[in-house]
Amino acid sequence: MVETFSYFLPPTCHIYNLYGPTETTITATYHPANIMDHNQNSIPIGRPFPNYQCHIVDNFQQIVAMGQTGELFISGHCIFQGYLNRPDLTEQVTSASLSDTYGGKYCYHTGDLCRMDKQGIIHFIGRKDFQVKIRGQRLEIGEIEQIIFNSSLHITNCIIMKYEEEYLLAYVEIMENIHDETMIKDYCQKHLPKYMIPSFFILMKKFPLNQNGKVDRKQLPKPDLIQLLSIKERQQEYMKPETDIEKCLYQIYLEALSLPADSKLNMNANFIELGGTSLSIMKVLSLIRQRLYCQMDVTLLFSNSSIYQLSKIMESLILEQQQSSSTNKQINLNEIPEKKKHKHPSPSLILETLGIILLIYHYFMSIYASTKLISYIGLFSSSYVFFIILYYVIMIPCIQLYSYLIWKHLLFPWGMKTGAQEFYSWTYYRWWFLNQLWKLNSQWLYCLLGTPIYNIYLRLCGSRIGRNVHIYTTLIDAPDLVDIKDSIFIGYDVIFNSLMFEHTSVVLKKIKIESNCSIGCCSVLYNGVQMDTHVLVRSMSSVTGNIPSKTIIDGTNYVQQQDKIDDMEGKMNLNLYKYCYQIMSIFGVICLHSVSIYIPYLIYNSTILFLLPYWVSLPLCWMSYLSVCITITLFSIKYIVGIRISSGQYALNSWYILHCVWLRHLLVSNFGHSFQRLFDTFHPIYSHLLRWLGVKIDDQINMDIKIADFSLFLYYPSNLLTINNQLTTFSQVRFVPYDVNCYGQCYVDQIYIGSQSTFGNNSTIHPGSNVPSLTMIGAMTRLNSSTKLIVNNQEQSLIVFGIPAQQMPFRFTSIVDADKNISNAIIYRPSIRTVLWPLFVGFIIVSMSLICWSIAQNNLLLSFICFMFMYSFVLCFIHCLFVKYPKLKEILWLQRLNYYLLFNYYQCIGQFISGTQWFVFMLRGLRAKIGRDVIITDTCNIPDPQLTVINDYVKIGYGAVIQVSSDVLIFFNELMNHYFFCCVANF
Repeated sequence: MVETFSYFLPPTCHIYNLYGPTETTITATYHPANIMDHNQNSIPIGRPFPNYQCHIVDNFQQIVAMGQTGELFISGHCIFQGYLNRPDLTEQVTSASLSDTYGGKYCYHTGDLCRMDKQGIIHFIGRKDFQVKIRGQRLEIGEIEQIIFNSSLHITNCIIMKYEEEYLLAYVEIMENIHDETMIKDYCQKHLPKYMIPSFFILMKKFPLNQNGKVDRKQLPKPDLIQLLSIKERQQEYMKPETDIEKCLYQIYLEALSLPADSKLNMNANFIELGGTSLSIMKVLSLIRQRLYCQMDVTLLFSNSSIYQLSKIMESLILEQQQSSSTNKQINLNEIPEKKKHKHPSPSLILETLGIILLIYHYFMSIYASTKLISYIGLFSSSYVFFIILYYVIMIPCIQLYSYLIWKHLLFPWGMKTGAQEFYSWTYYRWWFLNQLWKLNSQWLYCLLGTPIYNIYLRLCGSRIGRNVHIYTTLIDAPDLVDIKDSIFIGYDVIFNSLMFEHTSVVLKKIKIESNCSIGCCSVLYNGVQMDTHVLVRSMSSVTGNIPSKTIIDGTNYVQQQDKIDDMEGKMNLNLYKYCYQIMSIFGVICLHSVSIYIPYLIYNSTILFLLPYWVSLPLCWMSYLSVCITITLFSIKYIVGIRISSGQYALNSWYILHCVWLRHLLVSNFGHSFQRLFDTFHPIYSHLLRWLGVKIDDQINMDIKIADFSLFLYYPSNLLTINNQLTTFSQVRFVPYDVNCYGQCYVDQIYIGSQSTFGNNSTIHPGSNVPSLTMIGAMTRLNSSTKLIVNNQEQSLIVFGIPAQQMPFRFTSIVDADKNISNAIIYRPSIRTVLWPLFVGFIIVSMSLICWSIAQNNLLLSFICFMFMYSFVLCFIHCLFVKYPKLKEILWLQRLNYYLLFNYYQCIGQFISGTQWFVFMLRGLRAKIGRDVIITDTCNIPDPQLTVINDYVKIGYGAVIQVSSDVLIFFNELMNHYFFCCVANF
């Protein structure tokens, strides 16, 4: 409330928290509210007014020590004289004054429990008459009520009551937009011990009041334990017990909870969530030992307290016991029948074709709608070309992003539901269509990464996103199943995989992340993640299942943190000025996009290109567009962002990180794609560009740096990168600009790369990495400041592999001679042909587009569908020629033509047909040997189709790469033996 008022009051206005019963003339204490102090769960009631005196006493009316809890007595001149005609009641709440300093005959007993800190400030704890004892623990009802109040701004009142000597019952008065207690319970689990969390929550729109306007506790609805359990059950998917062990455990739980036999329990809920106590848990243990397994250990019961988990454990224990001693069986269970052979469902080619057509329509509908709108307004004029381009650059992404919301609410009006679904069912195809729409819109979402605008859009898509969340990934296959709490950092290209393939079904599971967590780049969250608070996930780690609080996940290793961890909120929240800075930066990038289109338009109209045919002029305009994008990227990084960045630790919400790192990422993610489209892989110009940007590069040789994905280098601060001679990086080698810890601090440091170093596919380099000379980094390897590499022999190379990186015991002895051969093979002299290749491929693509346009009689949708078939036929024809005439593979220019055509096909058409049988048909045409019922969800799954064999019933998820060769091996087969270690690790 104080924080809300602060937005509407001037800075000179002060807010005070006043406290006092009516018997002390309304107010007795005051405290100035400090809205900047985020560490306080509640505002103190402060110090007494003049002529008042406050005492905190125990049950014997003795003043307690500083910091201890006791009842608050108030004395002074303003104490009332007593209740009218009720001397008996007056005597109960008053006593002789404990001090004569401020006069007054009486001390008033407030009945409020308080404590006084060392500064003399009084803190309110709760009501004395609301103390209860549950399961041997004495609880302060006021503390629990305060936590529930803090869980949501939509809670107007809360009452905690004891129920049947074993349970805590919470009555919560709410507004209309809260429908269940999940959010409240999750908040309580983070801020209260387990024994203080209410067993049940009853949500009410209005509490009954008595004649004095206070809550009438006697009129509150009497709880029904059976009904409460059924309400909780309806909020989660009901699973009926199937096996004999599950049925037996189900019956034991009902008896321990004193529930009727027809009650429905959640198989996945733990015993405490079902209302269990420590005594009832011991009853469960006793019944299990009597009926199922006499050697049952109590630790197994506590660690696997749900029926489903416990049944799996019990099944293995009983099976072991039966195998060891068939004569001493604890229970006669029916043998579990053999699993029937599942009949694999078949994909629906009709639904997939219809979905592809709708995706194409969605993509071009935004252009059509924008054109209709601007023509209706009447702004088509040659003098407003730049503003017309700016209009299209703004409207097309907005329409496409909004259309996703429309489709989402049409296909899943009540949201996605967790659980198993059959392959190729209606639910599966609805998910596939939405996932394809999301991937199509990802190019627009790059402008919003790391901003509150992206969080708002995710909320509109069904995600539950808290405050102060920084998300830098678009790889989310089901936004509706993502639940992220407050103060969380999610790094670049983190994969949220809610859909899992299991036999003949697909399973949708929720991904839930509690507050104050940090997830490093390229990590994978899959198969239902329940992450507790203060979890640190290092980059390239795989996360699944329940993750306890204060855990460090490093690859597949889980380590508990011992240090005390502060909340990240103070270092992650962005104020209004930083919001405005992000919005202005995004609008600036939109204007730069308009400029990159407007300049080729001017070139087209003011030069001879206007007279050339379209199949010649359009590729030339495309080349000029790429050149402008590259110029914008380089000059913006050097002169707007700046190349001087200092090492050290910075808060994530600092201006330094916002300007030097976030803005750099915004520019590179929007324009960096131009480098790969215009220049060849390992182009020698890359070393010159890095040196111009401020990267420290050895001056001995100028063209010995071989980089496959140049744009990934641009994310890292230039002056913090040192590169020596003969560096070779293959595809998707990422340099992470900073690491974020659980304190909300960013760690920025230098990276040193020694001479003759090689980085395999998909490796990740973090700040503080020091790579010695003659080092070979394997694919899927992560290096950071803690990676220690020992060099014993200058003539032998180091082999580093793993997550985290580990030095291998074997070495390459002839690394120097091998690097000479590599340099001779990879380094080629720069010529005009290296730039003309994209132009030549553009001629081919535009020519096919114009042919299809004329065939479809100027219908945009039909012409694009025709273009898809023609493009696919051309690629398949080239691969058939390679099979029939193997000597054609030795022609370098034909190999390059095939590479560029395939790359543009994946970028242009693959995003529409991925995950369907049409994409499988296309890969078969590219000479891939693929069996029946195969799902390939992304075009990046199989970069080398001609060398890939996949059998029946295989499902390849997003992010998986079956890579037999790297980019350089396509052109230089003689390097296969030397780089085999780096390349095959992706599989």
